[in-house]
Amino acid sequence: MYGPSLVQAVREDSADTLLSISSGPASHLLEQLVRGEFDFVIAPRPRGLRSPGLLHRVMYISHPVIYARSGHPLADVRMLSDIAQAHWAVAGSAGTPSNVVEEAFRVRRWAPPHVAVQCADYPMLVHIVANTDLLGVVSHPTLVPDPQQHGIVPIRVAEGLPHYEVCLFWYASDARRWPTGMASALARLEAEARANA
Repeated sequence: MYGPSLVQAVREDSADTLLSISSGPASHLLEQLVRGEFDFVIAPRPRGLRSPGLLHRVMYISHPVIYARSGHPLADVRMLSDIAQAHWAVAGSAGTPSNVVEEAFRVRRWAPPHVAVQCADYPMLVHIVANTDLLGVVSHPTLVPDPQQHGIVPIRVAEGLPHYEVCLFWYASDARRWPTGMASALARLEAEARANA
């Protein structure tokens, strides 16, 4: 969601600056931030994250969407209970914010979902869902702007899935090294994300 605008901000500052963008589970990215390997991280806010000097700002609130491959026999169901026995592909490990299907089942006191595949990222999840009978959840519809092009369709269940905050995390001391356009680019992205929420 943020890559193109960050690239633009860095290139406006200096076309010679290398911008390195990584993806992965939020817990791993935040551990790398704490170790000083990243300047900032945009990720779901985990419970209990504590580190002296670590700052955060909410960028947007997730709006999870369940997807199935086009033509899936469960694609037209309208109740979460109708897909309780389905098998799932998830992005993120058990207990992480991006695994919202697990949380949705827990609050309803259902048996845990049948998670068949844990993916490193959403593009991998979308590809797996499009080519199998597994269902998957993506944290925000912006991440899959044209589901049909990918061979998937949203399952529009009546019950909402759990929402969580996606935040920008950084250390104040690191922000001094950012290109001058970076802070304004992040502020623009935050405003756009909230407008699209």
